[in-house]
Amino acid sequence: MNAPRWDLTPWFTGLGTEEYRTAFATSVEDADELATAFAGAQPLSADTITTWAELLARLENAEVRFHHIWTYIRCLTSTDATNADAKREDGAAGILGAKFRSLSTQLEAQIGQCTDEVFAAFSSLEAHQDLRYPLKRMRARVARRMAPEMEQLASDLAVDGFHSWGHLYNDITGSLEFDLKGESTPLAWRRSLLQDPDPSVRAEAFAQSNAALAEEAEILARTLNSIAGRRITLQRWRGTDDVLGESVFSEGMTRSSLDAMLDTVKSRRGLAQEYLQLKAQLLGAETISFRDLGAPLDLGEDTTYSWEEARDLVLRAFDAYHPDLKSFALEMFETQRVEAEARRGKRSGAYCTGSKLDQTARVFMTFRGTLGDVVTLAHELGHAYHHAIMAGMRSWACRYPASLAETASILAETLVGDVLLNDPESSPTLRLQVLEKRLHSAAIYMLNIPMRFEFEDAFYRRRQDGTVSASELCDLMHETQLSVYGSALNPEETDPWFWASKLHFFLTGISFYNFPYTFGYLFSTGVLAEARREGPDVFQPRLTALLEQTGSDSVEVVAMDSLGVDLTKPHFWNASLDQVEADLKRFKALVSELT
Repeated sequence: MNAPRWDLTPWFTGLGTEEYRTAFATSVEDADELATAFAGAQPLSADTITTWAELLARLENAEVRFHHIWTYIRCLTSTDATNADAKREDGAAGILGAKFRSLSTQLEAQIGQCTDEVFAAFSSLEAHQDLRYPLKRMRARVARRMAPEMEQLASDLAVDGFHSWGHLYNDITGSLEFDLKGESTPLAWRRSLLQDPDPSVRAEAFAQSNAALAEEAEILARTLNSIAGRRITLQRWRGTDDVLGESVFSEGMTRSSLDAMLDTVKSRRGLAQEYLQLKAQLLGAETISFRDLGAPLDLGEDTTYSWEEARDLVLRAFDAYHPDLKSFALEMFETQRVEAEARRGKRSGAYCTGSKLDQTARVFMTFRGTLGDVVTLAHELGHAYHHAIMAGMRSWACRYPASLAETASILAETLVGDVLLNDPESSPTLRLQVLEKRLHSAAIYMLNIPMRFEFEDAFYRRRQDGTVSASELCDLMHETQLSVYGSALNPEETDPWFWASKLHFFLTGISFYNFPYTFGYLFSTGVLAEARREGPDVFQPRLTALLEQTGSDSVEVVAMDSLGVDLTKPHFWNASLDQVEADLKRFKALVSELT
């Protein structure tokens, strides 16, 4: 059985069909009619509550119809990068999307500027029962902003100004190439090459790609400084110099929870350092080189899977947790909602997307038969399950932050590891492979992601006083890596150019695109630990309630309501890290057994 292609025909049968053209034209009409209605409406007050409630409902419904179209387009561009028609439609959808964002901004301004009494009456409407938290967030966001007309100006100027710095970074790195064994190699291949089993390939790819980045050092440093400078200036106009605070707010959490998590991870980062120290020894070195962090270990013959075997393994793992999860995954397979075939023209990576219009999700990946591919399949199906749990809810109540987005997906991928580790027929080598993958992930979330956070935090503090040069950025990255990785990292083989190679630092849509990953990893690990303790039959209703609530309250309230834990205290985070410690002990024992 070959890996499947997904079926998008329930959405549209093609971009040139009358059905698609009519749907797109309807969304254009929706945006224009709403713009006229917004412009003609009196400000939100006691006398206009009904009017603005109707406008909110119209906007929410129009957005659902529009995002259904845009999701379809992006699915097409993912499966065929050469599809010129899809690229053209994606551009047109981007312009239309900006109109809908503008309408949301206008609505948000009305919610933020009305009196407390009017807001209380507006948010307490029966029609807004599921939207009280999103509305409260919108009002809080306006309180953190400049006057609406100034925010609109900043947003408009960003299109051809601020966001152009991000486009420039993409253009530079997208066209950058380096020499590898006499062949010109795209910089985009760097990550996969650093996972090559041949150490000479890793060493040369690392050195040559960094040399290529060094040639663009000044423009890359200027780009990063400009992105940061704009953010700092904008925050000052908003009345604060706290760029990090904006990201924390966006994640629906408090700084107390973030600090508790980071402090707890820092206090136990020795677990990940010990794993890396052991990995270095298995690679024949005393300490790990930064270029070898993703190097594969020779743990015996790698287990490979056919698509049918991978599918059956995922279903078996889900069934071992709860039959509802298995039934959902089976439906995803049977209704052709998984795109996994390996073929030319597909974009890299994996993701889950969906439509609130028909309440269905789609999973995208490229399956090549590795254990990692099986784990990825389970991970993305976990995201789809989250989407299905929220199917009956209003779309604005389903906008959960990245910090909670990984809850179901990491739980789902961990279930695959659990079923293999607990299977008496699994060989010691296979168990070792499973544990190594888990510890590799733990090292990323406990060391690599916090390293990015600490670098970015230090960079923004320095940027407050002026431009930071390329050499200073390299020094800062070198120092941060040594501080976080400790004695596990070879001090002569850090990666000072990591700041230039990592897209996340150059994203203009969001800053500090790092700590939510660690948060999501540890939160989902804690959720799974609770599920193991109680048993799936008891915990499943709590998991469902948790997933339903992810867009309806802060992460602290979600955690307290569903798990009874306080995220501002270290206990929960330590309980999650206890799982890492248990995996490390099993890994060390198996290494001793097999070597």
